[in-house]
Amino acid sequence: MRRLPRALLTLLAVLTLCACGDKAQDGSNGEDAAVAWDELSFDEAMPLDYATQFSVSYAGDEYKRITIGQDQEFLLVTEGAAVPSGVPEGVTVLQQPLDEIYLVASAAMDSFAELDAVDSIRFSGRKESDWYIEQAKEAMSAGDMLYAGKYSEPDYELILSQGCDLVLENTMIYHSPEVIEQFETLGIPVLVEMSRAVWPHGVGQALRCAHRQGERGRGAV
Repeated sequence: MRRLPRALLTLLAVLTLCACGDKAQDGSNGEDAAVAWDELSFDEAMPLDYATQFSVSYAGDEYKRITIGQDQEFLLVTEGAAVPSGVPEGVTVLQQPLDEIYLVASAAMDSFAELDAVDSIRFSGRKESDWYIEQAKEAMSAGDMLYAGKYSEPDYELILSQGCDLVLENTMIYHSPEVIEQFETLGIPVLVEMSRAVWPHGVGQALRCAHRQGERGRGAV
């Protein structure tokens, strides 16, 4: 297996192993929300030695604020924690666990395999015959991972029928902006990787908490 930058591993660890996606920017839990967005204090940041275009800050153990590039901002909510009320419209809520992912950014599969998190991916943007990663081929052969179309022509019917909590795209998706709009209309959050140096660590950090129970996993990137 090719060795990938630590940055990709961290972003992957921050997302999948702990997460389930919900596009509830308005904190629509309403009266059930135990905390308001304005009450959260993101006063601790992940040390970043090498990664760029990516940052993670923490409000206690239950909330992580992830920023990618200039226009992607996410609130990662730990499983069992309430989605805050009053989340700004531009912030996408991801509620863990994230284990029904549609992976179109195929370069990230190496990191999922290294994290032993291939089972978090339900849908693939590649066919079984196109994968060079054995864990991905085996998952598709067993029916645990389904081909859901390439980035510009996803199989929305299949994705909706099976359930999907996060779409991981690469920048090719910007050639088909209508796909992002359709997923957002369907209530499925979309995360777009910005570069191989940043992507690995950001998603990795989101995924890691499920494998490191009780640990914060806040090492420098």
